[in-house]
Amino acid sequence: MKTKFWLVSILSLLLALPVVISGCSKDEPEYTSSSSDSDSGSSSSSSYTLVKTVKAKKLTVVQSKVTKTSSESVDVYKKGSKKYLKIGSSYYTLHSNSSSKFMGVSVSGYNYYALKVVSKTNYYFYVKV
Repeated sequence: MKTKFWLVSILSLLLALPVVISGCSKDEPEYTSSSSDSDSGSSSSSSYTLVKTVKAKKLTVVQSKVTKTSSESVDVYKKGSKKYLKIGSSYYTLHSNSSSKFMGVSVSGYNYYALKVVSKTNYYFYVKV
């Protein structure tokens, strides 16, 4: 009787826990936010230094599918030891890219990427700096 009670208790706990499924595939770079990434999406321009203007490969992702691939001219900035993309009036943290493909799209040759999220659409900007 004790065994059945414990089994039912454990099963109840497992069913009560929320299940979180990640949308990242093995080819998809993982985006993590931390206190050091607090400048992502920031519009303050103090202490940012322009490094250069580059052409970015822009991937539009909706519901875990690349819906559009295009290119866009963006400015690369540096603040301290970190690099940022200025998209519009906001700055987005650049992350190292070691993937050759992202959701089936070739991103080899690009050593950084930045993520801009607008509503339910993710915009990935791949750049070579």
